[in-house]
Amino acid sequence: MCTAAWGGFVYNACRFTRGNTPVTHPSRQVLRQRLRQLILMRETGPKRPAWHLRRMQLIWGLHDALAALDGGLTPEFPQTLLAYGADQSGAFRTQLDDFCSLPAGDVAAINSTAEWIARWGRQRNWELMRWKEPNTPDAIAFSILGKGGPRIVLVGQHGSVDVLARAGIVTALTAMAALEECGGLGDVGCITLLSAGDNLGLQRALAELRTRHDCILMLGAPADDGFGAVATDPVTSVLHASAAALGMAPLHVNALPALIDISAGWPVLQGFGPMLTTDDDRRIAPAIALLALVCARLRAAITRT
Repeated sequence: MCTAAWGGFVYNACRFTRGNTPVTHPSRQVLRQRLRQLILMRETGPKRPAWHLRRMQLIWGLHDALAALDGGLTPEFPQTLLAYGADQSGAFRTQLDDFCSLPAGDVAAINSTAEWIARWGRQRNWELMRWKEPNTPDAIAFSILGKGGPRIVLVGQHGSVDVLARAGIVTALTAMAALEECGGLGDVGCITLLSAGDNLGLQRALAELRTRHDCILMLGAPADDGFGAVATDPVTSVLHASAAALGMAPLHVNALPALIDISAGWPVLQGFGPMLTTDDDRRIAPAIALLALVCARLRAAITRT
């Protein structure tokens, strides 16, 4: 893994080629896996209603993935994302409980939460970027590559013990996996999940990432079921359209001048994560699907300057 020093940090850069050989696009790997699953299902397995439902989901998921690789999304794509989120809701809750069981205190404790995120990404072969400085918490990031379009940063902070802040990070991890597995990267340049242990680490990492990205989506549950925004017009129109496609209630968006120092002119949306209660998981799948769909549709709203 290649590394470079930046401002006292160690930066493990994403590597898009190995020697002179391009790395296989993750979505193409998923397509091959899904096709193999579909072929095996044709030959094996009990022919029960659940079997037929799963086979139909695989067929439509494969259809969506092929369309997305060609740069477009099918009308069924929002429902594909909802189905993926519903299928992952149990795992989401287990992962969130595990993540929230980690303490946050001194630098070592905060870095243990960063390592939890790092292990999650490594399991999907996402290459790690990590910024280190003595006596301060690490900032980490993962990127997934698309075919072309906006370059999006999903921003969270793992130094907090707030369950909603950590839910935002798990939502982002799951939404990125959904876009890989459902083929929603046709109109995306890349999506980078950045999580910092404190505000100083966040600012330093963003100063590096801003040269290669176009838009910030801030993680964490929406306040009062609403979103905050800077540079609202084109980006929030995508948010509203995506919510409507998922059958979600109309959303309201408020100005967030406090984010101007972070965004430095970037389009920003804040509030991606489910409002969780101890006994209600119904918001998990829509939260995953909404974040994934907004990322997949931002191409029309973002013009790089």
